[in-house]
Amino acid sequence: MDQLEIKRGDIVLCDLTFAVGAEQKGLRPCLVVSNDIGNRFSPVVGICPITSKVKKMLPTHVNLNLKESSIALLEQCRFVDKGRVLHKLDAVVSTRDMTKVDEALMISFGLFNYIPEKQVAACV
Repeated sequence: MDQLEIKRGDIVLCDLTFAVGAEQKGLRPCLVVSNDIGNRFSPVVGICPITSKVKKMLPTHVNLNLKESSIALLEQCRFVDKGRVLHKLDAVVSTRDMTKVDEALMISFGLFNYIPEKQVAACV
């Protein structure tokens, strides 16, 4: 991919064709969650798939205030080669929603020491 400038909070279309089991697969909108320095210099980018349909909301799911129903699945985060990023979509997640994404990432990765106790209790 030719120098696509990818930023944290961007929504990108990714080719997640080669997935196993319960992993999100196919051409999927994804939220970029990796930091901008890594996004600039690394050959990989951290993403989490976005869906419009969810069977049950989990503490690792974040409703994104976009035009269409969009739920970021933070338990499905992964790093993919930038070659899987087909293009940026015309949407950027708000700072407020990215704060919710950060909290859900902390829950997903077990970083509870960094979340106020009352917030953890409300999420689990």
